[in-house]
Amino acid sequence: MKCFITSWRRISTALIAQRYNGGGDINYAKKLDYALSVIRKGKVALCAQ
Repeated sequence: MKCFITSWRRISTALIAQRYNGGGDINYAKKLDYALSVIRKGKVALCAQ
């Protein structure tokens, strides 16, 4: 039996937040958008200590 991929689901930060946000953070998609924008710019995000 052969299996084929017939289509791809578009991935987005909203979809990731919907599926993997077990903690229920309503701002999770916005946080992912910010993190992705920082990664795309190639900058380092510093965390407050």
